[in-house]
Amino acid sequence: MTKFSVAMIAAFAAACGGGGKKPDTTSTGTGGGEQMAATEGATDASKTMPTPKPEDKPAPPPPRKVMKSVMADKLDWKPLVPEAGDKGPMVATMFGDMMSAANGFFIKLPAGDKGLLHTHTNDYHGVGVTATSAAQDGGKTHAVAASSYWFQPGGTAHLNACPGKTPCIGFAHFTAGKFDFAPAKPAKGAKPDPKAVEKTAKAAKWVKFDETNAKSPAFSPLWGDMKTGPFGMYIKTPPGNAAFWHLHSSDYHAVVLAGTVDHRESGTEPIWHTPGSYWWQPAGNKHVDLCKADGPECLIYLYMEGPFDVVQPADDGKL
Repeated sequence: MTKFSVAMIAAFAAACGGGGKKPDTTSTGTGGGEQMAATEGATDASKTMPTPKPEDKPAPPPPRKVMKSVMADKLDWKPLVPEAGDKGPMVATMFGDMMSAANGFFIKLPAGDKGLLHTHTNDYHGVGVTATSAAQDGGKTHAVAASSYWFQPGGTAHLNACPGKTPCIGFAHFTAGKFDFAPAKPAKGAKPDPKAVEKTAKAAKWVKFDETNAKSPAFSPLWGDMKTGPFGMYIKTPPGNAAFWHLHSSDYHAVVLAGTVDHRESGTEPIWHTPGSYWWQPAGNKHVDLCKADGPECLIYLYMEGPFDVVQPADDGKL
């Protein structure tokens, strides 16, 4: 069982270089022509027109954001506790700064880890890429199936363990603030926090995006409000689904939980994401999601930062 301290967390912050801010994913935009000056032979009326000021020129379009994609076998794992090295919990930051702001990261527990009762200041949402086990203060440790979702309220003591013979991997994101960690002691007479949530993909209730299409992807809301955002949901896609190029007006983050997904923007080659892979999809960019035809059904966890919509471009997805 790994012990934690304030000094260890500070050392982790130094080792991770501040927690991995979102990289610069922009490319240079073009646009904005120059106003033409009056020419010789122009009318007297045109000569009396005011000379355009620099601020009157059309502003260039903003730089185009480019999606971020990280394969499961390319995750940059770093020790949560430097002194424990790879014998203790490991983390791989996907977005934000873990030590100062909203963030998301993969966490890997070593096989046989019994966990440590602890608290966080802020709430977080999590999904299990693999099976694991967990407990709330006042509750018994229980198995958590692979692909399960959970919501952990800030300030509530809990633990996460890895009872098997292989490492356990999950993804957590703090939407309202930084990550921190404080060891806790069992409280006498404590009861599990009723605000804590745990859901399995097997028990999810599904709604098809297109009820007339047998191979339509389906979704299952998990938290938040899809009309206003932010929110989180499962999306499952049958193998060999038809291509549907589309875009959204909000950025989103995705983690593959099962199957192999080709998620790519228009004009690019296929990018096959296996379980434990991640992508960040910026708003306004055309993209597609295809589930590998000769594999199992695909399941992803999606966290969208704003309201949900689906816009289908008139073209076939080419830039």
